[in-house]
Amino acid sequence: MAERLICSVPEYALPYLVNGDGDSLTEEDLANVEKWKNELTDDGKKTIVRFSATDDRNEFNGNPAFGLACATVECIVDVK
Repeated sequence: MAERLICSVPEYALPYLVNGDGDSLTEEDLANVEKWKNELTDDGKKTIVRFSATDDRNEFNGNPAFGLACATVECIVDVK
């Protein structure tokens, strides 16, 4: 059974997380996303099986899942 997490993900990272399109991200942004994903699956056995954004958007979130304060979208992450 998958563990369901609700995370405030930086809006700028959504194209990469949902579609694998990292063209608009800096190397630092990509490193932050990958570090966050690795922290979710840190035991080496877990993988992200589903990632989807909701309609809940925050124009300025001082505590996003990773990176600096920015606009975020609440996302559902299923980790198995």
